Amino acid sequence: VEAASRQERYEDLVMATIVQVAVGHKNFGIAASYGEVSMTLRGARQAEMEEMERQIRSRAAALAQRDGLGISFEEQDVFPETVNDPGCVALAEEAARQGGMEVLAMKELFRASEDFGHYLKVCPGAMVYVGNGEEYPQIHTDRYDFPDKILETIVELFKHILIVGS
Repeated sequence: VEAASRQERYEDLVMATIVQVAVGHKNFGIAASYGEVSMTLRGARQAEMEEMERQIRSRAAALAQRDGLGISFEEQDVFPETVNDPGCVALAEEAARQGGMEVLAMKELFRASEDFGHYLKVCPGAMVYVGNGEEYPQIHTDRYDFPDKILETIVELFKHILIVGS
């Protein structure tokens, strides 16, 4: 999608990341008869992500039809948007403050897939993060090692959530 039309169409973060491309086999001199593109779609707003997906599917189908190719789509690990309940956010923030913890607002959303969004569709809640410093390897990398020392902070936060919420 061109940048100008993307800006008009979307109010928040939407992105498609190609994570794998596989075409044909090691058959030198023979045209590939099969290809596969895998991508991760992310969006801060459910409706905007669904619109982006619709556009991708529509464009891919049009290109396949133009070139006489077959096409199919498969979904895996589909997660809904994670939208915190404002009351639960306020409760968690107050509990953290009462527990002597620093509360920082995130400057921008994490671009994570999160099953927690499924829970928030049936029960109000808030996803909060307990930090472990700025100089630490990114999660989901081979260098990341969960710092056990923050478990105490997490337990204290939940303890104060129970106290403040009762």
